[in-house]
Amino acid sequence: MSSIQPQVHGIFHKGTSTLTYIITDPTSKETIILDSVLDYDAGSGCTSNAHGEEVVKYCTDNGLIVRYILESHVHGKFVYRYVDFVCI
Repeated sequence: MSSIQPQVHGIFHKGTSTLTYIITDPTSKETIILDSVLDYDAGSGCTSNAHGEEVVKYCTDNGLIVRYILESHVHGKFVYRYVDFVCI
């Protein structure tokens, strides 16, 4: 059994008060993104990519290989972000 522990990095999303977790095997750099969200302004109906871009930047800057994007649960008030991650 391996004693290698995954690296876990959280990026806080202020609009939903949630964390997107980036979980990485430090040896292979294979990564799971957990609970990513899309920035959404309910008043205007507009979205932005700021949070997703921050997650992509972290993964790119650290040479991570994103294998999976997972959601631990679903909320109707959250809009989930996947599109940019498939290009990492």
